[in-house]
Amino acid sequence: MGVTNPWAPEILAEDARRLEEFERTREGVPWEEVRAWMQSWGTGCELPPPKPRKL
Repeated sequence: MGVTNPWAPEILAEDARRLEEFERTREGVPWEEVRAWMQSWGTGCELPPPKPRKL
């Protein structure tokens, strides 16, 4: 699998769509929770994925 150019028009359009969705709903997951979840991958105590909520 190749590396995707983060500046490609389709990637920027997806980023804009996601930002618009966040601004509309104000739902998201704090980075600290995402980081803790990712750090638990492959361990004996893997955390469930965090759920979006109003921020």
